[in-house]
Amino acid sequence: MTPDVAPLGYPYLIGEAVMEALKADPAFAGVKLVDNPSKPEAISEGKRLLLFKDAADSLEDQNGNAMDRVFTFQVGAISRDKQSRKQAHTDYRALKRVIRDSIKDMTAKGARITGQVRETAVSYQLENLDVGGSLVLGTFTVKYRDPTF
Repeated sequence: MTPDVAPLGYPYLIGEAVMEALKADPAFAGVKLVDNPSKPEAISEGKRLLLFKDAADSLEDQNGNAMDRVFTFQVGAISRDKQSRKQAHTDYRALKRVIRDSIKDMTAKGARITGQVRETAVSYQLENLDVGGSLVLGTFTVKYRDPTF
């Protein structure tokens, strides 16, 4: 039996890689990181927050015998300071760089990422929830091949 190189699955590993990269990035020192918030209270405190949220994982059309999957996630920046809009947009731009680099790092370490990370949409609200400041929320996709299939 071949050992599973991703026993928690690629969506988990991708999310973990993004969160670890955000924690390590000096641009986000002291910024609250929230992993998959499930209640509004999780994002109600703090002047600057970054959030990561799993969105979907789906099978793409089969390419020969290989099965590619697409993991969709959301990452956002919330700011509640005097220049909240400017800070949220600044943090979001830095988030995009960190996401891109963390996916490249995963590929370099042998993960079966078969496509580039893509930003597919950006919004400025979260399910009609007032975040008490400014929010920039991006939706991203990453194509990968799950070796267990």
